[in-house]
Formats: sequence, structure tokens, C-alpha cells
Amino acid sequence: ITEISKELPKNIILTIIQDEWVNATHATTMLMTNLFQSIVIVFLVLAFSLWVKNALNTSISIPLTLFSIFSIAYIIWDNINKITLFALILVLWMLVDDSTVVVENIERHFAIREKTWKTKLDAIKDAIQEVQVWVILSTVTRLFAFWAMFAVTWMMWEYMWPIPKFAIVALLFSILVAFSINPWVSYMTTKNIDSNEPHHVKKESKFDVRKVYLKFMNLFIRD
Repeated sequence: ITEISKELPKNIILTIIQDEWVNATHATTMLMTNLFQSIVIVFLVLAFSLWVKNALNTSISIPLTLFSIFSIAYIIWDNINKITLFALILVLWMLVDDSTVVVENIERHFAIREKTWKTKLDAIKDAIQEVQVWVILSTVTRLFAFWAMFAVTWMMWEYMWPIPKFAIVALLFSILVAFSINPWVSYMTTKNIDSNEPHHVKKESKFDVRKVYLKFMNLFIRD
């Protein structure tokens, strides 16, 4: 604007009324802040109950899902605007749900391998088969909630359509990560059990968050 003003007559003054770059930068900063906060919160909560390895495995689902969405948007030349970023912020807390269920059940099956002597692959298969139907159904219910927004018409449609589109794509990618990347990470970071080696029973930790939860719930549940 400064260069253009030099070429214009002195009685013409250019004034910036609205700068979308500032708004876009603010929205992007807000997304990155929420992304960082969500990863830290998810990691701390899961590290408290599932320990560090599983917490890291679950936390990677958030950046992987967002990276996939931005990659597809770049490939198909789709716009990333404030409405799009709002949609991603809206579903940010949902992206880790599927991975949490899958990783927790895989860890449970890994723990009982000391009795079943299953291989890592068999334990992962059984763990996913136990929860896959319920994970898919829970994701479908959220998809229908956003799908209803496609019913918006007229002028609001121009503003609202990126929200259900990007939210649905994000949820689909989150379930893809939960059924592919997370089991692979669990497989690669866990040792197999060798039946020929002497077996040592692990000592149970004195503090178990599940035992604390059960004691707390027993205060409200009566036979």
C-alpha cells in the first residue's frame, strides 16, 4: 500500500478497513494453541492411568489426523479459512476418543498374555475385535450429528458447510488412525513373550487408578 500511495495523487489516501490476514493468523494461532493444549492434557491424563508409552501412542492421533486433513485440503485445493479452523477446533477433543479405547484394550490384552501366551499380533487382533463395533458405532453417532448440518440452506449454507465437511473427515481419519497406526505402534513397542524363557510375574503396583475408581463408585452404587 505504501508503494501504491506514492504513485497516487496527493489528495487520494488509502486506508486499510479490514485485514483478513490478521484474522486468519489469529485463528491459526488459536488452533495451534488448542492443539498443543489438547496433546498435553491427553498425555498427562493417559500417563496417569495407562503409563507413558500408551499415552504417547494415543496422543499422536491428534497431529496425525490434522496433518492428513491439511494434506488432502492442499491436494484438492480446498480453502482453509476461519470456519474450517473452527470446525477442527470443535472436533479436536473427539479425535483421541477412538485411539484411547483401542490402545487401552490392547494394553489390557498385552497384560494377560502372561496367562494366555498369545503372540503380540493375536493379542492386538482380539483386542480390536472386542471394541471395533462399539468404536465404529460411537463414531457414526457423531457423524450423524454433524451430517444434520448439511440441511442448512440459503445464505447460511455458504458459511456453515465447511464445519460438517471437515468435522466428518476428521472423525473418519481418527478412526482410521485408531485401527491402523495405534495398533502398529503398540506392536512395535512391545516385546513378545518367549515360552522358553523363565517367566517372572510382575509385581502389582500399590496404586491402581482403577481400584481407586471402583472404591469411589461403590460409595454411590448399592446392591
